[in-house]
Amino acid sequence: MSLELTDITLTYADGETRLTALDRVTLQVPGAASPRSSAPPAPASPACWPSPPP
Repeated sequence: MSLELTDITLTYADGETRLTALDRVTLQVPGAASPRSSAPPAPASPACWPSPPP
């Protein structure tokens, strides 16, 4: 099995502006190199959550 993400954009609210962390990124992971994690995911910090729209 392989993984492919295409044209990914990740944007955070930063006050009245927006911060783009990823801009149209493509990621390809062949089946032989599938990412694995042995630790549970860390909880997201409230500082990373987007601000609600006005």
